Amino acid sequence: MPLLRSASSWRESLRGRPDVAWLALACAAYGLALLVLRPASPFEWDEVLFQGALDRYDVGAHLPHPPGYPAYVAAGRAARFLVGDPLLALQLVGIVAAVMAVVWVYTLARRLGAQPGPAAAAGGLLAVTPAFAFNANVGLSDVLGAAAAVATVLLLVRAWDEPRAMPLAAAVCAAGMAVRPQVAAASLLVGIAVVARAARAGKWRWIGLAALAGVAVSVVFWAPAVLLTGAQRFVRAAQQAQRWVTEVEVGYRLPQAPLGKIVEHWLVRPFGGRNPAIAMWLLVGWGTWRWVRAGRGRLAAVAAASGLGYLVLAVFTLNFTTSVRYVLPAMPFLLLLAAGSVAGDRRAVRCAAAAVVVVWAIAVTARTLPVYRLRQEAAPPWAALEWVRAHYLADRTTVVYDEGFAPHAKHLLRSAGFAIVPAREAPACGRSLRPDGDVVYVVERPIPGQDVLLARSWRSPKLRRLTRDRYVEAVVLSPPAAGQPCFSPAWRLRAEGDWSLFGTGTIELPETAPSRLVTVRAGTNALRVAVAGRAEQTLLQGEALAVELTPGKAGAIRVSPPAKVTTRLDPVRLDQLDPDVAMPGATPPRPGPAPGEKGGTLP
Repeated sequence: MPLLRSASSWRESLRGRPDVAWLALACAAYGLALLVLRPASPFEWDEVLFQGALDRYDVGAHLPHPPGYPAYVAAGRAARFLVGDPLLALQLVGIVAAVMAVVWVYTLARRLGAQPGPAAAAGGLLAVTPAFAFNANVGLSDVLGAAAAVATVLLLVRAWDEPRAMPLAAAVCAAGMAVRPQVAAASLLVGIAVVARAARAGKWRWIGLAALAGVAVSVVFWAPAVLLTGAQRFVRAAQQAQRWVTEVEVGYRLPQAPLGKIVEHWLVRPFGGRNPAIAMWLLVGWGTWRWVRAGRGRLAAVAAASGLGYLVLAVFTLNFTTSVRYVLPAMPFLLLLAAGSVAGDRRAVRCAAAAVVVVWAIAVTARTLPVYRLRQEAAPPWAALEWVRAHYLADRTTVVYDEGFAPHAKHLLRSAGFAIVPAREAPACGRSLRPDGDVVYVVERPIPGQDVLLARSWRSPKLRRLTRDRYVEAVVLSPPAAGQPCFSPAWRLRAEGDWSLFGTGTIELPETAPSRLVTVRAGTNALRVAVAGRAEQTLLQGEALAVELTPGKAGAIRVSPPAKVTTRLDPVRLDQLDPDVAMPGATPPRPGPAPGEKGGTLP
């Protein structure tokens, strides 16, 4: 009865290692909690793209993101084969990866000489830290990448003593890079040290085999990606992604990015707020010192090289607005350093530090639990688009959507037969897109003059800290009634009561509407105001301009802030013109109307 003997041996091994039994129980409970609290719908851009990749892998469709993720997509397809639902499949990949990351950080700590208590503290802190827990059960590749980073470093630590482990470490690192390319940054310094040690010892055989293993695994994952996409399309996608990183995102990383933004996004938001972040970074510093004092300098060196080394590289190469996800490969190692606070020989110090760690874990879990529950409702853009699909006929409806909702709109609406138009390409008078049918807008914030049919929002500052401040609001709008002024989607109503403008905003009257007097006041930035056939005028901050708006495209008014700047301004005023009084084409800049002055302002 080999099976019974194996089960008996397993029970005996657990009796000798109670920490393993407790770890298994804790991980099972953690995985169950992640499953229960999983989101009801995809949340952001990448989640929807990954769902599409399960049906048709196309690197070009991932733009402007770095192309590929073939290992993650392969894992998602395997999971979908078992469960059928693409959303659940990707969420299960994340949940399994999160549990494995917790197990591996515990194992890494133990291999580097930590006692069960500090090792368990490292795993527990990782499990509840907001950035990790928030992304642990969503359809994104970041948590799987973090798990791959820990597994790679764990194997490199083994290879430090046993060079024969180098090929396996290289293979796991290559597989991790096929999940997220930045995984290599977390293992770079430790990998260099291991290779240098092996070279000094003359272990060239294992170095060569490691190189071959890394290349072989890379070919296994990336060759199908190239073939499925097409070689030329793959190369073009890689080139376009590189241009995006070097040109568009240059202001979102050091040295161009503001240092305050870097600190806020990379060092504060992942821990859920300023106070939890300050407490955690104090624990990281204290824990590092305690590891060294406890004779675990090697552990502190490995964790610092992997975690802090990754952070240094990341702030110079990655977009800080997405850092709450991009920081995840460093997170296990930073929290391993923090867990050193419960290490040492003095029982009183250990108990006090353990109490601090437990209180921190309970506090951040309590702070962020409402966010996890909030996601059990459909995400605002997803809910808005599903509402449109349920209430309108696909063959007679055109939907105008914000660029950030592009994958959502294509996945839910275009696949169902709806005509969809990006907001930046829509005319000011949107009814012209479908004169014989319906036109609706699905955008983040309302457009002036349009009726709100549905509004969905996740108004939670805590949630915004764990996202890019996007995808938390969506409204469904209908164009203005016939004969009413039309505003292009560049104009938006803000919750604070004023307006915002990004790009050139157009104000247009239908052909049959009477002329209006439009008053524009510059707000946080200077504005350029232009009417066809007339000289463009510039408004400095606080200045106002009254100009006649005549029917048709020829009489439209175009207002522009500085390039790539979202400006805030007072609501634009539209007043009726007396047909018996001739109006000049435009009046010079003048102070705006006093509060309460008679005039029409759109809601």
